Amino acid sequence: MKKVVVLGLLLFCLGAEAQEKEYVNAFKNKQLINAQTAVIPEGFDFTIMHRFGKIGLDDRIYKDFLGFDSPANIRFSLSYKLNDRLYVGVGRTKIGKTIDVEGKYVLLRQTADNSSPLSVAIFNNTGINTEPFNDYGPNAFFSDSITPFENKFSHRLSYTTELIVSRKFNDVLSLQTSPTVVY
Repeated sequence: MKKVVVLGLLLFCLGAEAQEKEYVNAFKNKQLINAQTAVIPEGFDFTIMHRFGKIGLDDRIYKDFLGFDSPANIRFSLSYKLNDRLYVGVGRTKIGKTIDVEGKYVLLRQTADNSSPLSVAIFNNTGINTEPFNDYGPNAFFSDSITPFENKFSHRLSYTTELIVSRKFNDVLSLQTSPTVVY
């Protein structure tokens, strides 16, 4: 409990100090390709993510319109900035008919005077697969080959958590590392 109180006070102090500083964003958007960044989007942010199907170097290149017409995964999401450090969002993915909730909180922001040299954020996405369960029959077992497989609610859930650490060095170089846990 003491650790939670100390962490809360630390975050409050960082927020209180934030009034007079000029901050630097290493990137311009909340996401860089498929990686989250330490940026909080302004207001509402509607995102469409599309994974292309196979692109062949034959007549499929124009028949499938560069992979757009092939089977692909699509995700729509809508997120909203609650304050300068926090946003929340909801999304839906085609495969698995997955509905998810995501959020990002910026713990530390890089300042122009380098009193804070890094931006640090934490991101979480939790999804639930809404498609009906597959029936694998009576001969399906867990990896121990002894325990019969049965569908459980926990099999529908997925989690992604990232710790995002980034720094803008100059106008042409920004680096980021994002240790990620996926379940």
